[in-house]
Amino acid sequence: MTSPDQLRQRVALALSEILVISDRSGSALRNYPRGCTNYYDMLVKSVVPGRPYRQLLEEVTLNPIMGTWLTMIRSSKTKPDENYAREIMQLFSIGLEHLNKDGTFKRDGSGNSIPTYRQDEIRELSRAFTGWTYANSRSFTWTNSADVINPMMSFEDQHDRGQKVIVGGATVPAGQTAIQDIRRCVDVLAAHPNVGPFMAERLIQRLVTSNPSPAYIFRVSKVWDDNGKGVRGDLCAVVKAILLDSEARTLGTTPASGKMSEPMIRLSRVMRAFGRAPSSNPPLLGRYLMWNALDEIGQWPMQAPTVFNFFTPSYAPPGPVLDAGFVSPEFEITTELTATDTANYFFEGVTNGFYTNTSSRITLDLTPLTSLWSTPDALLAKIETLLLGRPMSASLRSSLLSLHTLHSTNATNGVRVMLQLLSASPEFVMEK
Repeated sequence: MTSPDQLRQRVALALSEILVISDRSGSALRNYPRGCTNYYDMLVKSVVPGRPYRQLLEEVTLNPIMGTWLTMIRSSKTKPDENYAREIMQLFSIGLEHLNKDGTFKRDGSGNSIPTYRQDEIRELSRAFTGWTYANSRSFTWTNSADVINPMMSFEDQHDRGQKVIVGGATVPAGQTAIQDIRRCVDVLAAHPNVGPFMAERLIQRLVTSNPSPAYIFRVSKVWDDNGKGVRGDLCAVVKAILLDSEARTLGTTPASGKMSEPMIRLSRVMRAFGRAPSSNPPLLGRYLMWNALDEIGQWPMQAPTVFNFFTPSYAPPGPVLDAGFVSPEFEITTELTATDTANYFFEGVTNGFYTNTSSRITLDLTPLTSLWSTPDALLAKIETLLLGRPMSASLRSSLLSLHTLHSTNATNGVRVMLQLLSASPEFVMEK
């Protein structure tokens, strides 16, 4: 509600939906809350100027939570596990098909897209990722405890030291140690020309719009390749390029622009605008832990059902969006049930406060709006600034003014009813 580094936290959340782990009920990570928190902190710390994505990719590879989630832990030379090797390519770096700098597919002579890797490359990469287990383990298969904070450690006798030929025909020399193989592989993947357009499109989708133009992706890809100081994959420079791009600053001018706001992003928008901590319960380490609303709104931080996140980047709901050739990933978790449950969740939160895990409530401080009740135009302008980020439509404006007339003598009730309506409106749900 009050952290000054809102953008850094927002980018970290976006990264958590690309470099996915999940401690959802039933997950292997459910018993490691400290490890999952540490993983998220790692993402936050990666968003600093001049820090290359290649460094984060190595940290993710060696992280014990990722090792547990994608089963690289205890992958051995006699039984290499292909899970992480597949996903670091498919989801974390280069994707499935060769891309032009603007994110469009490269094509062969027959017009078909060109795969970036095949099963042989997955197998070879998995051999390079063998020999790792939890830090401070007494043996490779030691199970008494799991160090889920410190980077994994290697057991060299369990590492495949043979030569490997990975993506693009790059060679990992024979005789190297486990960490040397890791770093060689990460170097190759991070330097691949696909990474810029692949990651640019995903970050644009999470932060700005579901259907960025090829020109938009191209401009961001160029910054990914070089931040102006010779650094590749500087996330701060990339995010700056994403948010300050002309296409981002003129959203709403084309039918394809904008995106559905994820439910947990909508919640954070309301909390930052009006959140008021409960006076009856002190915070834990300076923070209030909100009640997990996964069942109510369809998502919660680091609670995705699979490594593919809550939704896929290419999802298009049947109907006008699909027919127009657009995508809208967030609609994959939007059903008749979740739409109703999410609206009810916000209605209850706006009315009585949002639950913490101690059953107290974080209520809303409506003063920024009630103080303007006597000047409706100023009141609606404040709502636009705090919650919409753009001028509201004439129909929404008319509805809110009707509520203002209906509750003219009671500012608190009037503002609360306005927010109940607004939180369920398409204009609040859609970012433009």
